[in-house]
Parts: sequence; structure tokens; C-alpha cells
Amino acid sequence: VSQKLSSAKLGQPIGDGQQSWAINLTEISPAITENDVIGVCFDQSDVPVLEFTRNGVAQDEWRVSGIRGSVYPAVSVAD
Repeated sequence: VSQKLSSAKLGQPIGDGQQSWAINLTEISPAITENDVIGVCFDQSDVPVLEFTRNGVAQDEWRVSGIRGSVYPAVSVAD
């Protein structure tokens, strides 16, 4: 998820932690398997929260809170 598309650099991974947030699925333990489903939820309440789920279960260690401004979904796939 990114806040500013105008500052995005094509060919660069998303998830710099300042203006975009992502999960590196190769660093997750236990490892992601073929049938796992990763979800993304954005709560726009008083304290906005970006939350990722794995097979429908919220992953607290992946949560990002306090995001302000417009946000845009993005997907990055690499070998």
C-alpha cells in the first residue's frame, strides 16, 4: 500500500516503510504455502490502521498504524 504514487519509482520494490508498506513473503515464518491467502485491510477510523491477514487471521506483527492521507493499493511480484 502506498501513500504517494507520484514519488514511486518503477522497477523498485514497494515497502520502504516511510511512504509504502509491504510484506516480504520470503522472510515469513512459518513459510507461506501454495494455498495460503494474504489479505489487506485498511481501517480509516480515528487512528488509521493497515492490517494484513493470513488465511483470514490478522497478523499483528504486520500491522501499521497512524497512516494519514490518501492510500493506493499496489502489488509487486519478483523472482
